[in-house]
Amino acid sequence: MPYDKNKDPFYNSDVTRRDYGTRGRNITLSTADVDLNPYAYVRVFAPFTVAIPVVRYVPVGNTDAAPVTLSLAPGQAEILPHPVRRLLGTANGTAAGLEFLTSEQ
Repeated sequence: MPYDKNKDPFYNSDVTRRDYGTRGRNITLSTADVDLNPYAYVRVFAPFTVAIPVVRYVPVGNTDAAPVTLSLAPGQAEILPHPVRRLLGTANGTAAGLEFLTSEQ
């Protein structure tokens, strides 16, 4: 899925990508990837029950062939440092059991 300016709430806007959004939603991953529409900042939480918490995702500016991998510690919450357009599913390396919450404009 290439970058799509129609899904980017910050495209041609005075609001910066670093501003927090006014809406949010929970994302539940399965084996399949999840394409975010609109693109969003994502907070990920790794419960203590997840032994090796790893999240894989595609930032807005990356191609599909260049996902980012972030390792977390059990019990850690992290806001991913890039606006996200795709969360990779468990079949593509993201650990099962992680909790995701978006921050959207």
